[in-house]
Amino acid sequence: MDTRHAPPPARAARGNTQVYALVRAQGRTVAIASEGVRQAVPRPAALAGLPRRAGALEGMMTLDRQVLPVVSLAAWLAPAADADPDPPDDGLVLLLQQGEARIGLAIEAVVGVRRLPADQARRLCHDDRPDELFHSAAVFGSDDSATPILDPQRLMALAGTWVAEAGPVADAGPAEAGAGPSAAGPGAPAQAGSRWACFRIGDAAIGLPAAHVGELLRPLPLRKELLSHDGVRGLCEWRGRLVPVVDLCGALQALPDGASPAWWCIVCVGDRAIGLMVQEVLPLAQLADDAAPAPTEAHALVNRRLVQGEGLLQLIDVEALMQRYGETAISMGPSTTQRRHGTGAPAPAYMVFEAGGPFAAEVGGVQAVVPMPAELRPRLEAGLPATLQWRQQPVPVRPLADALVGLAAQAARQLVVVRTAGQLVALPIGGVRAMVPRNTASRQRMRLRGRMVEVITVQTDGELASYPVVALEGAPVS
Repeated sequence: MDTRHAPPPARAARGNTQVYALVRAQGRTVAIASEGVRQAVPRPAALAGLPRRAGALEGMMTLDRQVLPVVSLAAWLAPAADADPDPPDDGLVLLLQQGEARIGLAIEAVVGVRRLPADQARRLCHDDRPDELFHSAAVFGSDDSATPILDPQRLMALAGTWVAEAGPVADAGPAEAGAGPSAAGPGAPAQAGSRWACFRIGDAAIGLPAAHVGELLRPLPLRKELLSHDGVRGLCEWRGRLVPVVDLCGALQALPDGASPAWWCIVCVGDRAIGLMVQEVLPLAQLADDAAPAPTEAHALVNRRLVQGEGLLQLIDVEALMQRYGETAISMGPSTTQRRHGTGAPAPAYMVFEAGGPFAAEVGGVQAVVPMPAELRPRLEAGLPATLQWRQQPVPVRPLADALVGLAAQAARQLVVVRTAGQLVALPIGGVRAMVPRNTASRQRMRLRGRMVEVITVQTDGELASYPVVALEGAPVS
């Protein structure tokens, strides 16, 4: 087969992005377009030999009652400087498929799953040498290290090895189900079904459609402004967006792991994103679309459960995941929110704070929340005018103008700097309790102290909490 003009593997899988599986071989990280990756299975203790004079063939193994050739990248990848000189024999075999042709690749581990814009996978080598496997590379992480991208079609051609009997046997499990047989070789259309990225959360194994995995990250610093409920842990900053991070152990009724999560999986659906805390990255799975019946419960977080070996794989309904966690609205851009709510202003975010009682206020004009300077406290407690020096400019300190607020000067711990009517003012508060993202609170109007007041209701720790909304405006100077 002539592979000299084979296209680079970084084709767009959804829109202009491509999902890659990152694996470790010879102590080095290698990327493979996920469309050609079917599953990873434990390497047998011994591979059956096949007499050959040359090539990368390590041996043969049996999978789904079919013979599968297993090749090594040792001929193309020199061992990394820190690679184990005597690697263990209990590695993995990654099943790669091009059309009906498939081959096993000997690897040490599956490192993760990453999504990458198609134009960031760069073709480096343009000599079309048919004896090379790596002609493209990309940067997948934050450490700026480039990762080579393997061309599975060239691997099959160069090794001169593959098996074309890719159809499933009668009793194959759901993870191994593929397309029916045809006469195609490497490069033919991929088998039917969907690719799922699999993870361990607590003691539960879960699967997510690989097309919705935005990125797999090491844990980042968490911001704690969100109200805690249903496993919500906080906010992280990802690609210029604020993304809520959740622990699904409670939602999945899984036993939590005592160790800290090793990864955060950023899941994207449309213009929303959510981060899931995961303990372990499991091998990718190729599952038939009808592998299990649809759920009977409406909006169930888990829509299918599959028996895999001795365990259970729970497939997450990503649309239900986004509906369950309204905090994902904070990850949307303002322009998107405006489109959903007409041409007017988007539904606001709120700050919940203490000021002689719990109150909420729209955060549109908030510039900063700063600690109360020690030198200002005596003046405020004495009822004297005070000025905050903030970013090299004087800002008058005034009490909140709303009559609902009854904060004693001695209880003030922070100052909220807001811009109102084109001017800055600093407002004393007891402290910020939480941030309520856009579109997550229900709003009503009710009568309090003889006037109509807007009240927001949010869910926290399984309970509903309501807060009257006050305007962040300073009282006029008397």
